[in-house]
Amino acid sequence: MPSGWKKIILGLSMLSLFSLTACATSGGIPSNYDQRAARAAELQSVLLLTPDITVNSLSAGDVKEEMPEWSEQARQIVIEAVQAEMAARGRKLKILDPKTRYRKTVDEVKDLHLAVMSSIYDHTIYQPGSLEVFPQRIEHFDYSVGSVEKLLRAYRVDGMLIIRGEDNISTGGRKALGVVAALNPFSQGQMGGMTFLEITLTDASGDVLWYALKWNAGDYDLRDSEEAINFVRDTFEDFEGDES
Repeated sequence: MPSGWKKIILGLSMLSLFSLTACATSGGIPSNYDQRAARAAELQSVLLLTPDITVNSLSAGDVKEEMPEWSEQARQIVIEAVQAEMAARGRKLKILDPKTRYRKTVDEVKDLHLAVMSSIYDHTIYQPGSLEVFPQRIEHFDYSVGSVEKLLRAYRVDGMLIIRGEDNISTGGRKALGVVAALNPFSQGQMGGMTFLEITLTDASGDVLWYALKWNAGDYDLRDSEEAINFVRDTFEDFEGDES
């Protein structure tokens, strides 16, 4: 069985799209899994679009405020961590030039990517009682962000990584409130700041060949190099095309 199907882990560990969809089909693996895995394995050079990483300050009243300096700090650390992961797999990684003349194309791809991921969440991830899950979408997984052949040709690569992430850093007041809540036996406590990372791999056609989501409540800080590296490594755990 391919490594991406070995685990269904919720909460603190990586959620693979393929692991989740396995819950909803009698056969487990979508009919076109092997084809997608083989195509992913052929992508030896990949373009990383500038990751959309947002780091917020999270108050005791659950109010988020984006901190641009924190976001940029986390973005650079995530980029370095992704470079290390791809290098470890013998894949070449090129970073998109922020001033690229293909900026309009990149923005369109990212907008479509949001819509595609929303559809994946709604229609292919099994949830008991959900009326929006489409078995045919699970049986034959077929999602695309549209052709990116021109962009990849310009960078002389054959694949693309799209990354989104968010980290919510609890303020001192929120942390203090959490301590008080923990001491109260009648309180359910307060969840720490959520961290999530989403990574999508496509080829020149824009077809989604691999997708992974990891989230965690309060144990990671993407501004911290060691913690961010571990978070990215865990998200790449079942990277499609790996032979292990």
